Amino acid sequence: MDYSTFFFFCIIFAFIGFISTKIWGIDVYRIFSDLGAFIVLVPFLSLLIIKPESVNETADILSNLMISFGNALPSMIIGDVAGTLVAGFVKPFGE
Repeated sequence: MDYSTFFFFCIIFAFIGFISTKIWGIDVYRIFSDLGAFIVLVPFLSLLIIKPESVNETADILSNLMISFGNALPSMIIGDVAGTLVAGFVKPFGE
């Protein structure tokens, strides 16, 4: 998905999240942020629980995690910008 499509998808998702919070009281943002934190933390916790065989293997795992994070960073920034724009728009309706 290109970045402009992803930006509009994030805007739509932010509006859906706002509406679901107002109607049903379900905080969609909190659910997805907890899920995202879980996905990020599981590989780090697995390094503590399951000890890799060598230092090189540990370095490879950490390197792959950092590469994955770096590849996902533009999408995270676009999502934050879209959420900030929608929050500025719906703030008068939230009070």
